[in-house]
Amino acid sequence: MSIGSENTRVSTQTRLAAMLAAVLLALCVGMLGGCGNNEAASSSAAQAPASSSTAAASESAETLNVTVSIDLTAADGKVETAEVSVPAGATVLEATQATSFELDVQDSQYGKYVNAINGVATGDHGDQSGWLVAVNGEDLMVSADAQEVADGDKVEWRYVTSFE
Repeated sequence: MSIGSENTRVSTQTRLAAMLAAVLLALCVGMLGGCGNNEAASSSAAQAPASSSTAAASESAETLNVTVSIDLTAADGKVETAEVSVPAGATVLEATQATSFELDVQDSQYGKYVNAINGVATGDHGDQSGWLVAVNGEDLMVSADAQEVADGDKVEWRYVTSFE
């Protein structure tokens, strides 16, 4: 084998390792309280053609019915559920804010981060405790303020004590 082909193989292995590390980091960050980065969706949404003013007006008048629940089974055993109506285009965070649940929301480099719900905060039950969010059973891979809800969606916030 020549030196040139070994350098190419090492370079390819290095690039693959870096790509794998980036994907794993993105997945881990997405699991921490529903936070993540949605640059691809943001850029494609920015490039979408503008809709007519009639469509925009009917969309803004439309309301969506969403179920929001908080599952504190891992902390104190409680599960609470609320039904809310939100305008079309509302996000998971906005639907959650429309409930009577008490939220502690903080800014992060990945979007809004839900640190606590009803007084139960990240880290209260161990170093790996915190909030995960799912919509219709699918964990979010973006922050809660980046994911829009649809009519009939079920938003579930789960407090976990470990990510294992």
